[in-house]
Amino acid sequence: EGHAPVLVIDTTGSVSPGVGVKNLKTSGLEILNGTFNAPDSLTLSPTRNKGGTVPQTKNIQSSFIYSGGIYNHNNGEVIFSQTDIFTFGDFEVFSIDSSSQSLDLYDLRFDITDERSTTFNDYFANLSAGSIINVANNFIVDNGKINGGRVNVNGNAFFNCDNPVGFRDCAGGGTTELHFTTSVDQSITAIDGAASPSLVINKSTGSVLQSGELSIGVNSESLTLT
Repeated sequence: EGHAPVLVIDTTGSVSPGVGVKNLKTSGLEILNGTFNAPDSLTLSPTRNKGGTVPQTKNIQSSFIYSGGIYNHNNGEVIFSQTDIFTFGDFEVFSIDSSSQSLDLYDLRFDITDERSTTFNDYFANLSAGSIINVANNFIVDNGKINGGRVNVNGNAFFNCDNPVGFRDCAGGGTTELHFTTSVDQSITAIDGAASPSLVINKSTGSVLQSGELSIGVNSESLTLT
């Protein structure tokens, strides 16, 4: 599949995918000025493909910087996806900065797979201090951790776990705060073994309904009810 380099949007007009382009994969996205009209599916991923069977050197990060302009989500999905084998220890695969203005998305998915055979789920996406992401529909974590910042979940949340041994192929928690504040019922669906970032429930009406066994506190996450 095609893989675009880092895209920098700095224009007085707008930038859109070509005619018929439904899916776009890029090494990074920076929106400074102008409007970016998103495709149905936008995948951000570092340029290097999956390594071999031994630990590889650390890869460069993939970044989403939103400091100006407009991100028009078009009811599409943003996916942060990478499968790799890095050197030992935690590694920030994705850097997300929406500290200048909140980022409005429709669907948001994280799929950060750590295939190192010693410990798993050491790779994470990091939201810089003050960053806020508003998710209108589904927030999904297939693999990896999410640290920093705040995500306002206005729809439903899903935490998956295909292989719970050592959190391999599992949502691994993290320090990001997920806020549920809408006035309607929302749901959290978890596959047994999955962990979530910190949860903040602050609803004047409506409920948050949980399905499945969800771990909180694996990486000092918390549950706050207000």
